[in-house]
Amino acid sequence: VIGALIIWHFIGPNTSDDGYLLTMSRVAQNSEYTANYFRWFGAPEAPFGWYYEVFGLMSHISLASPWVRIPALLCGIASWLIVSHEVLPRLGRAAISRPVVGWTAAFVFLASWFPFDNGLRPEPIIALGALLTWCSVERAIATGRILPAAIACLIGAFSLAAGPTGLLAVAALIAGARPIILALIKRARAIGGGFWSYAALLAPVLASGTFVIFVVFSNLTLRAFSDSSKMKTALGPSAHWYNEIDRYSSLFAFSADGSIARRFAVLAMILGMVVSAAVLIRKSRIPGTAVGPARRIVGITFASLVFLMFTPTKWTHHFGVFAGLAAALAAIAAIAASNKAMHSRRNRTLFAALVLFIAGLAFTAPNSYYYASAWGMPWGVGQVSFGFSVSNALLYVSLLLLLVALWFHFREPFTGTDPQDTTLEEADTGQRWYRRAIDSVAGAPLAYVAAAVVIFELVTAGFAAVNQSSSFSVPRSNIEALAGKQCGMADKVWVERNP
Repeated sequence: VIGALIIWHFIGPNTSDDGYLLTMSRVAQNSEYTANYFRWFGAPEAPFGWYYEVFGLMSHISLASPWVRIPALLCGIASWLIVSHEVLPRLGRAAISRPVVGWTAAFVFLASWFPFDNGLRPEPIIALGALLTWCSVERAIATGRILPAAIACLIGAFSLAAGPTGLLAVAALIAGARPIILALIKRARAIGGGFWSYAALLAPVLASGTFVIFVVFSNLTLRAFSDSSKMKTALGPSAHWYNEIDRYSSLFAFSADGSIARRFAVLAMILGMVVSAAVLIRKSRIPGTAVGPARRIVGITFASLVFLMFTPTKWTHHFGVFAGLAAALAAIAAIAASNKAMHSRRNRTLFAALVLFIAGLAFTAPNSYYYASAWGMPWGVGQVSFGFSVSNALLYVSLLLLLVALWFHFREPFTGTDPQDTTLEEADTGQRWYRRAIDSVAGAPLAYVAAAVVIFELVTAGFAAVNQSSSFSVPRSNIEALAGKQCGMADKVWVERNP
């Protein structure tokens, strides 16, 4: 995963606001506050500006794209290390004993990180902050200590101050609030139970959660903040909560906002959440997983999608904050759909059909990216096809799997009292290869499909550089920057001398 992130750092397309945010960060070095330089008349970006100041400081060394995007790369590496070393073990025995679970989480993480988190937007730091907040909450619940809860509040507050989508971290705090409050009450009673006992425990937590205010208002007055907010709301874009459908309309538009990579990442996350929630509701737990963490991840993701309604803009960029949670949900879904947790072949085949269906839905979009990143990109303005439509082929296979699931639906009750007892079926040796193939695909369909999408993104990004070899391309510009040629597109622009 780390190797793929490093490769994508150099050949992957950028996000749409990189130049916008870098100029804001550079202007802030002289104005002493982060101003929205382009759109809102230089109004303060606070309380969401602290992360941008990092790029302003880095710009004193170099303006090369591989350099200023290092924070995003580091956030990606840190996020994966947290998912693989902290989140997966906390999900339960099945997450670490079955290799397919780790592979599913890995490929879904990459599929979610690539299209959203390769630039200067704040989604990478918020995705990392949400993971750290959730892990701190889980640590506080597991140990009954208050210190991890205070750390969770600190990280959650800075995640929120990095961007409105930082509400994701607040959802993690809310999900673990009840057991943390019970632990706090228990600890307070153990040391006396009076007013000062509660105050002594609450004060550090409150201090951790409110410390960010001193950072946000270090060079900003309350009046400047309120006037800036009013002006931004009046000028727009400032959509209401009931306009949330606009975000999903953009996701399914035939454009860079609704590209193959973006659409698949979001649909894979939603599928993982729905499957995990369905099994948890039906069985109250997923065999092989820890009930509490699994429930909280599903709850955090659902609550975050609801909180997303209250962000004033409705761009698909914001889905980048879910990269870490999407990997965790994919791991839970992989466990839930395995033959050890989901004994019914019918249900496992239905899951495989759903995975192929969302892949087909994603491939109805173009392989498009923003601005110069789209130059030379294969299938950048049309659907992927090799003499046939890939999206239609995936749809037909998913329909075929639905027919297979229907066949299992009628056949399973008559093959024995136990759905796992396949002795009657195995009498027919001609069906063994067929059954093994179905079990293999149905056992880890999300891992296979996500891997295919990740490889597709890497290969097409490489071909973009080949197709643009005589002119500008993002991969070529990044590689040339390593050799000291940092002017990027400026070296390729032709100017009319006598207009």
